[in-house]
Amino acid sequence: MEYLPERKQEHQETKRVFIRSEIESADGTNKEIAVKLEKDGKPRALAFFDIDATLAELRFIYDGAIKELFPNVDPREITETFRAGWGLGNSFREFDRMQCIYEGGKESWRDAEVYVRERLKEHQEEIDSLGTPAHEQADLYRKRFAEIVARRADKFFEENPEQFEAAKVKPIFRLAELYHRLGIPMVLMTANENIAARKIAKYLGLSDLFIDIAADETMEGGGKEKAMEYLMNRLREKGIEIPKDRIIIVGDSLRGDIGSGTKLKEHHVSGQRGILVIKDEEVLAELNAQIANSPDLQRVVSEIDTEALLVDKVPLDSRGDPILSSKYRSQFLRKLP
Repeated sequence: MEYLPERKQEHQETKRVFIRSEIESADGTNKEIAVKLEKDGKPRALAFFDIDATLAELRFIYDGAIKELFPNVDPREITETFRAGWGLGNSFREFDRMQCIYEGGKESWRDAEVYVRERLKEHQEEIDSLGTPAHEQADLYRKRFAEIVARRADKFFEENPEQFEAAKVKPIFRLAELYHRLGIPMVLMTANENIAARKIAKYLGLSDLFIDIAADETMEGGGKEKAMEYLMNRLREKGIEIPKDRIIIVGDSLRGDIGSGTKLKEHHVSGQRGILVIKDEEVLAELNAQIANSPDLQRVVSEIDTEALLVDKVPLDSRGDPILSSKYRSQFLRKLP
């Protein structure tokens, strides 16, 4: 598959090591993950995955949680407004925006791009940094929301665990399974509070595939680039050298997920590849229009080789399983401009 780093002769596998996942499985155990090392002593690649709207569609948890947090707002409006801000990079920014809309009267910020232009560009450091009024206020909402999410996740898993299986974005799980078979270490980064994030990862069975997870608590002072730094350090502690020229970022937000990779230059990371998870051609057209009008997004696609993976275009085999072989890649992969 062309979105994997080319496997050169000097990168042939020489050793396999097993790393204990830091993510608990539903049965209370932590799985051992096989990582293949190549001749340079590093894995073939390192893959960072987002969770929400990437590996799973979790609206059955989040929609009810945000309605409970904002009970006096029209239910349809609050869910649509909240979801529109998912790509901002961390929950501090997401709840700063929600507070400004519903307590500060900033109706125009229901359009997340307007919020970015009018608020986030000027005040990002204040919103992200521990101890500032904006950060602390957003954190109050974040923690209350996380408590509701954790409670709802427990309830749904106890009453109907099949909902978590049904919520999986099958082509992206298939991609993760492919990387797993290749011995590529994978880690999770999510704009969610740690306890809620770990419950969701547990109930989705992510311990079978992923070594570790970074949540909001690792992102104070920044966005998902902070989570990526944290996860790279955690892997080094486990004895895994980072293949800094072979980084893959998989997520549904060009700005919040893929764009975080542009901020890792001080760690001498280069050659990142982005896989942007989107639903269909209609969403792709909307994205291309956003890129055309946003210098920030143009910079992301110029610095990171990014392809959009159109979930609805992935072909299925006779059993209904996604087919991601290179033979069909033109059906579901689109190079971003």
